[in-house]
Formats: sequence, C-alpha cells, structure tokens
Amino acid sequence: MPGKSAPSERRSSHRVPAGAAVVAGALVLIVLAWLALFQLVDQEESQDIESAKLANANLVRAFNEHVLHTLNVIDLESITLAGALERQGPASVDLPAYRRRIDAALPYVLHIAFVDAAGHVASSSLPMPAARPYAGDQDYFSALRDGGANSLNVGRPALDPAGKRSIPLARRVNAADGGFGGVLVFSIDPTYFSQFFAAASLGAHGAVTLFRDDGVVVARRAGQGRTIGMSISETSSFEIMRRQPKGAFVATWAIDGVGRVVAFERLSGYPLTINVSSAVDDVLAQVRNKRPAYYLFGVSATLFLLLASVLVAILFHRREQAARELVAARENAERLLKENQQALVELTGSEARFRTFTDLSSDWYCELDDRLRFKSVSANTAWSVGTDTGSIIGLHPWEASDWEMTDKELAAHQATLQAHQPFRNLEFWRRTRDGRRICTTTSGHPVFDADGRFAGYRVVGQDITERKRAEQAMRESEERFRSLLTASSDGVWIHRDARLEYVNYALVRMLGYDRADEIIGRQIYEMMHPDEREALRERAEWVASTRRATPITQTAMLRRDGSSVEVETTAASFRQNEATWIISIVRDITQRKRVEAELKRLNAELELRVARRTAELEQANRELEAFSYSVSHDLRGPLRAITGFGAILMSEGGDRLDPKMQGYLRRAQAAAERMGMLIDDLLALSRISRHEMNRQPVDLSSLAGKVAEPLMQAHPGRKVQLSVAPGMKAQGDPGLIRILLENLIGNAWKFTSHTDAAMIEVGAEENDGRRSYFVRDNGAGFDMRYAGKLFGAFQRLHSQSEFEGTGIGLSIVQRIVDRHGGKVWAEGRVHAGATFHFTLE
Repeated sequence: MPGKSAPSERRSSHRVPAGAAVVAGALVLIVLAWLALFQLVDQEESQDIESAKLANANLVRAFNEHVLHTLNVIDLESITLAGALERQGPASVDLPAYRRRIDAALPYVLHIAFVDAAGHVASSSLPMPAARPYAGDQDYFSALRDGGANSLNVGRPALDPAGKRSIPLARRVNAADGGFGGVLVFSIDPTYFSQFFAAASLGAHGAVTLFRDDGVVVARRAGQGRTIGMSISETSSFEIMRRQPKGAFVATWAIDGVGRVVAFERLSGYPLTINVSSAVDDVLAQVRNKRPAYYLFGVSATLFLLLASVLVAILFHRREQAARELVAARENAERLLKENQQALVELTGSEARFRTFTDLSSDWYCELDDRLRFKSVSANTAWSVGTDTGSIIGLHPWEASDWEMTDKELAAHQATLQAHQPFRNLEFWRRTRDGRRICTTTSGHPVFDADGRFAGYRVVGQDITERKRAEQAMRESEERFRSLLTASSDGVWIHRDARLEYVNYALVRMLGYDRADEIIGRQIYEMMHPDEREALRERAEWVASTRRATPITQTAMLRRDGSSVEVETTAASFRQNEATWIISIVRDITQRKRVEAELKRLNAELELRVARRTAELEQANRELEAFSYSVSHDLRGPLRAITGFGAILMSEGGDRLDPKMQGYLRRAQAAAERMGMLIDDLLALSRISRHEMNRQPVDLSSLAGKVAEPLMQAHPGRKVQLSVAPGMKAQGDPGLIRILLENLIGNAWKFTSHTDAAMIEVGAEENDGRRSYFVRDNGAGFDMRYAGKLFGAFQRLHSQSEFEGTGIGLSIVQRIVDRHGGKVWAEGRVHAGATFHFTLE
C-alpha cells in the first residue's frame, strides 16, 4: 500500500488547494455581482431618462397648443385692428377703448400701440407722454418695414412705456397707396406664459423656455424671468434644436450650467420654439437615493461570500455541509435580488404621472388586451366615443362607437390586429354614442411580454374632424372657382415662374387649340406675339413684386396657326405653398377692333359730309344775309315813300278829299306800316337763326318780371294779375331767352286784352323727369284742332281786326327753343285761355 500512495501524492501536489479555489471563485462571483449591480443602476437611470424625455415631449405638445392658440387669437385681433387702421386711419381708431373691450378675453395684453412710418408711437392704449416715444430702432419695426411681410412678427422682449417687460407682437399696417404705413404692436405679458408653464410638475430645477428662431428667450417658467431677452444662439443646445422641428436630448444647459433632459418642438406658423427640460439630478434622484441600499446589499453580499469562502477553506472537510449552505445562501441571494428588482420596477413606474399628461393632451391613448378589448383608456378616449371611461372597458374599439367603414375596410383592419402588426394613421369617420360625428386618426403598436407572448396594443389617436372639414371646404371652394373659370367667356391662365399651370377652355378656343394640355407646361412668352414678350415680362415682374393688379392692357397673342389675335388683359398675383402665382384674364377684342375701325371710317366720312354741309350752310347764310340786306334796305325805301306821301296828302289835301278817298288813304298807310312790322319780324327771325349761342345761368323769374314791367307801364289802365314763380333757373343764352319771354308774355298780354279779370302765370314743372317752363293765361285761347299751325310763320288763328300781329312771334319762339335743344308745345281752349310749355335742353 505504501508503494501505491506515491502517485496519488504527486497528483495532489499539483492541484490547486481547494480553499484557494473557493476564495478565487468567491472573488470572481463578487466581481460579477458588482458588475451586474452597476449595470442595473445604469439601466434604471437610462429608463428614467427616456421616461423623462417622453413626459417632457407630452408637456411640450400641451404647451405648444396653448401658446399657438394664444398667438392665433392675437393674430386674428391684429388683422382686425390693422384693417380698421388701414380703412379709417390711425386718428379714427380709439386704442384705449379697443384695449378695454378685449381686456376680459385677452387679459395678457398689456397695451396696444400704433407706430407710424417714421418710427414714432402715434397712438397707444396707455396715456401718451408729451414727447412721442421712438420705436423705429426695434427689430420688429425694421423687419416689417423692409420685408413687407403681412404676418405676425415676434419682437425682442423689452420694457414697455409702463416700465414692465413685455413681448411685442407686431403686424404691418399698409398706407392708402399700398406702401408701408406703420406697425401695430400688441405688448404681451410674459408672466402669462410663465405662470402657465409653472403648472407643470418638473421638479425644483425644471424649466420651460419659449425662444425665437434667432435664439432670443421670449418667456420662461415663473421664477426664471431674469433670462428673458437673453440669446442662446451660440450654445450647442440651440444648434441641436435649430436643425430639426422637434426632438429630445440630454445636455448641459448653457443658461444655468445644469445638466438637463430636454424636449422641444417648433410652433407651426410662427418663428418660435418651446422646450421643456428636467434637471438630470431631479430625474435620477430616486435611483440615486436607492444607490446606498444597493451598495449596502453589495457590501453585505461581498462580506458574506468572503466569509463563506474563508469558512469553506478552513472547514473544507465539511465540504458537503458548506456546499449545502452555499446553495442555500445563493438561493436566498437570488430571491433577494428578484425582490429588489421587482421593487425597483414598481418604484420606477410612472403610470400616474403619464396618465395625467395623457389626460391633459388633446390626443387620446388607450391599451388593448390580448383579446383586442379596451384595458385602460385616457379621459380623451372616453370623450372620443361619447361616454364615460368605465362604459367602454372590455369592449372592442369598433363596438364602443359606430365606425363608418365598409365591411372590407373593417375586415382588413381586424386582420392587421389579429396578425399583431403595427398600424399608423388609420383615418375614418365614426358616430359617437352621444350623437356626434367625428373623424379620427389612430396609430397602434403591438405589445409582447417578457416571454414573447402577445399582450395587446398600445394605441394613440387624434380628433381631426375640423381639419377634414376644412379640407372639404377647400375642395368645394376650389371646385366653385374652377367651375367659374371654366364657364367664363373670357380666357384665364394661371402661371408660376412663367410656366403655365392652368388654362380654361375659353383661352384654348381663343388660341385655336383643341385641349388644355396642349398649352399647360409651356412658357407664357411662347403664347405672345414677339413684339409683346418683353412688355409681358415687365408686367409679370411688376405684379409679383407689388402684389397689385395691372391696369387693363391691350396686347397681341399668337394662335396655334401663327396668326395674331388682339386681346385685352389684366393680371394679379397670389401666394400659395411659399410660391408666387399670377392669374391673368384675357379678352378677345378682335371684333371690337374691327368695329372701332369701321366707326373711325364712318366718322371720317361723316366729318367730310358735315364739312360739305357746313360749306353749303355758310353759302346759304351768306345768301340769307344778302336777302336780309335787300329786305332791310330795298323794300323799306318804297314803304317809307308810301307812308310819307300818304301823310303829306292827308295833312295838306285831306280836306279836299271825300271821306271815301280818305279811308282808302288811311288803309294804304296802315298796310305800309304792317308791311314794315312784317319786315322787322322777318329780320328778327333771321337774326335768331344766325345768333351765336352764349350759354350761361339765367334767372327766368327775374327776367320774366323785367319783360312784364314795360307792358304794365304802357297800359296802366288794365287790371292784370301777373304771377311769376320764384327761383326759376336755367342754362341758356340770356338774349334769346329774353326774346322768347317777350313773345310769350306779350302774346298772353295781347290775348287777355278782352278779358275783364285777366291772369297771366309764369312757372315751372316736372314732366317725365325733365324740367319744363310755361306761360299760362285765361284769354281768348284757341281750338286745339289748329295747334299744329301755331308755330308756323305767318300762321294766325285770329283776325287782324280782333288781335293785331304778324304771325311771326311763335315762329321766333320755336326757333329759339330749337337752338337750345328743347321742345315747345301749347294747350288751350276757345275763350278759356292757353298754356305754352317749353324746355331748354
């Protein structure tokens, strides 16, 4: 036996001692445990960081909607007030009254001011100092003056006239000529945003910042106002937020040097970005508070393992017993580790906080179980189906409200869910349980447990009813506009960057094409006559730069066959999708040009005829003047001889003539006198035709009185009631109108000579919208059957013995009225008087 023990002893001398192996194994186990502990702590910190990013992103979305709503309200108010300033003028708009009117709805508006084009505050809702403040050095003033943009500008925060820091929101006000007229400024209290931001639970060092695209801080959470107006444009954090519209990251914040978990999002339609940040120390406070417990556990486990290994080394002979104790200790350690992990999971869960954020959000969230039934829902989810939260737990989503889907669409969606596939942006209309019809968009992602088994879905949704209705209204508006353009008889084209995007059928037909697609896509200059292309280019550039419509312009376009067509066109521009579009209306004036040319030819021919007729008339006037001279001189000589010799016979030899011869002599003298009167009247009628018209205002009332006065003086024994309407005015030749009144009033005076209570009235009246004048008497009158003879020369309705006269007076009246472009007519009855009406234009 002793001889056999030697090899065994040699093998034992090469083995590692069991105690050393146990100690080495214990040390390895300790190292691994500490590594696992450190990894667990790091994992929990990473989870808390991601949870903080998600929570802050939800807060950013909620704050974004609130700030966007506030800016949209101010934008609408500024548009309304700027329009009133442009229409009525700054002096007519009462800003203090306007500020008081909106105070209840917009308490965060500190004051409103209008800055004129020179940069001085012209009016304000605050009391104006004696010296008008100067605001021309503010960045919003130069931006709106030089840029010409017609949108809300967010200015750099500054102290307002009341000494309080404010955010200026400014809008351009155009002058009457379309140029720069000034700036309307709404000063907003930044504490309004700060107080709203303070409502969020972000910890002692949490921050909410609203800043412009140039990095200037506009508002921060309450208690952090000292940073308002600072610029963060030079920081790495700002560079991260500038490159993308939204996101989340961890960085040291340049403003206060604190490490932060930051979520941010840019406001739609405004040059602003909002971010929400939590201090990394606050986010990781719970995990770091548990580190001592973890480390205590690690130290305890280390000491335990070292002690156990030492005991195993010393008591190796009790290996089995020690092994059983080690197994028991290991099982106990694993149980403790699992219990600690479970406690950590429960401690790090943020379900309550997450649910609060989801309830505040305009989106809604829900979870489905493995049977696709509601397991948990946010408050907005219940609102979206029109009932309370408890009523929909346990229902399928399509059972909670009436989905307006076809069977095929619903089956396809259910197949996606059964296949445990994610889905995004599923849009559909549905009828809620309380009767509302809404449109929603939903996205969902399947959830699997630790063993890989399907556990349900997490779903997020949003109410897009208003967006869908707005899209439908836009489509209907576009359809109406397209129908109007299609039905128009004038040609219409719309182009962008000189490339045709739309033409209506009227223009296609005008240019000799068959279809619109033969023109669309081509350059507008191809459609124009070569001589007109440069002018079109200048008009297009003018319209695009001034945003004003061009005056109607005549130009020439090319038809498909190369012939030209003369057109009238006008154009205007509009902005859409960040591009300038120009719309032009084109009217074919070829036929009108032909008519104008024909009219010019006819006018030239007419002028030639008028010239000939004028020459003939001048010749006739010269002959008439010669005849008048002959009548005035050649005929008057014999008449004077007859009258003179008759008078001599009567004075020197009348007593030697018997009465019969004396009667003949008197009749000859009377005939010669009537012949002289007739010659005078004929000459007067001739002079009226040749009289040069001199139109001017004439007082007919005064002129009628002057005409009647010598008649009454010449016959003082007559009792005549003369009535002249006051205030009768007319446009005409004063001399001719006096002759007209002398004849009409003289006739009335003559034909009432046999009436005891004679009445003569001169007045005016309205006939068919035209003013006419009249002379009325109650004298001898006339038979209306012979009214057509009244205004003819030498036409008399009474004998010479009854009423003397030559029958020329009313012809003179007719001629004077004709010279004035008027009309004359008479009414009367025998022994009941007569009325002569006349107009002068």
